[in-house]
Amino acid sequence: MLLRGLELLAALNRRQVARIQSLANDTGLPKATLVRMLRILEQAGYVRRLPHRRGYSVEARVLTLSAGYRAAEAVVTQARPLLEAFTRTYGWPVAIGTRDRDMIRVRDETLSASPLSRSGDEVFIGRRVPMLVSALGRAYIAFCPEAEQRELLERLAADEMTAAVALIDEVRATGYALNGQRKGDQAFGLGLPIRCGGGVLASVCIRFLGQGPKPRADMARRYLEPLRDLAGAIEAGVEKASLVGPR
Repeated sequence: MLLRGLELLAALNRRQVARIQSLANDTGLPKATLVRMLRILEQAGYVRRLPHRRGYSVEARVLTLSAGYRAAEAVVTQARPLLEAFTRTYGWPVAIGTRDRDMIRVRDETLSASPLSRSGDEVFIGRRVPMLVSALGRAYIAFCPEAEQRELLERLAADEMTAAVALIDEVRATGYALNGQRKGDQAFGLGLPIRCGGGVLASVCIRFLGQGPKPRADMARRYLEPLRDLAGAIEAGVEKASLVGPR
């Protein structure tokens, strides 16, 4: 059954949009079997049934099964000039990260192009950061598909999971993520997901200086809309470049 499901996904991916008859011709599977399998894949978020009986297409979540690294590279490539333009406009450094197992890997950042840059500053590109502590990670886990979120939560201990669920609810309610405060860290992040189709491909955050509730709230109010515009521009670039196929 698993091999048949993978064969079906491969056939659908080749056609991008396909009807039952086309998939039956491609796979040799009975139509009744295809309908059952497509219903399961649709419920799991891998396949979308198009309206008016136009057929089926794959959803962005198939990227978690194959070519994930290529997709991450492509999203970062699309984002890079937009991150640089953001920092030139607003001065604050921004970073983009993608999932790396149970953490987030920083794929690009603009600290060196920011007025805040100093000689000897750490290089964050390539660093893996905790999913539930960083703004990048919190933005990712709070808005990723339910099945993926459940998979990430199942890696936690029981006492950690309760706190994580509460944190996710808070991030979803506010619409953005702030990083957890860490001793000795004078910076904090404001993060949003990069979404395409039914999944989250990456997350993006601004890094500010200053601690305490008031500075964090003030900065969030001031820069949330520009950050949303940045996330939207990255998503539009990904869709235009056809990196994840049709919605």
